[in-house]
Amino acid sequence: MTAHAATLASRSGWLKPGSPDPCGARLALLLAFLADHPEIEGCFFDFASLPQKPRSAAEDAMMGRGLSVMGSLCERACRPAASPLPVPPPRLYPARTAAADASAIGTTVLRIKEIPPRPAELDGCVHVGGLAAGWDEAALAAAFAGVGRVEAVERAGEGEAVLRFGSRAEAEAAVAGREAALRGLGEGAWADYEYNERPYEAGKGRGWCHFESGVSTEVTSRAAFMPELAPVLQRLTPKARRPPPPLRPPRG
Repeated sequence: MTAHAATLASRSGWLKPGSPDPCGARLALLLAFLADHPEIEGCFFDFASLPQKPRSAAEDAMMGRGLSVMGSLCERACRPAASPLPVPPPRLYPARTAAADASAIGTTVLRIKEIPPRPAELDGCVHVGGLAAGWDEAALAAAFAGVGRVEAVERAGEGEAVLRFGSRAEAEAAVAGREAALRGLGEGAWADYEYNERPYEAGKGRGWCHFESGVSTEVTSRAAFMPELAPVLQRLTPKARRPPPPLRPPRG
């Protein structure tokens, strides 16, 4: 892929361990955006473009190399302040939807910010990780028995499991009481909701999302203090011209 080819980097906060888009809502938005921008020839989607767990040693090394250049991938993007074909102003990309940053050299970063509604089947699910070798389902269920009835324990990889409680209230109690429940199950044991509803950027947000937003808008930020750069950016043809549709969970 040459520097002049139109490429897209799709960025979003993962919604679930091992499945960043369990309902397919982000994929639907991405496909709609690509259909509206036929000039885009290549797409980087982190989950599909990098090796996921379980990984071999070689794949771990590949993952590390990928993470080391993630900033460079997003850093190539900028949103020109003005142009004969202007990029929609930020108000057209509400925080609950997405933002697209057109690139000076061919890369567009599509930041999908909306967090789709939590699927009902994940209401009572808590993800546990960092468990010591040799852990078993019965002991894990017993550790959380004080906060609610564990209906099922599903192994989710090395040292990880998903606990299914009967209600959201029990899942909330499990997360609130995780420190005591996990004592003795592993030095680095942790527990949190299976469905991650943390906002993209607001408040504490998500670390990677803050990082990607920062590097993808760096050129525009620098241009505010470099008057001679603004005319150059304004002559470029931005690649994002219309806001994508809002996210909606697919039917069925």
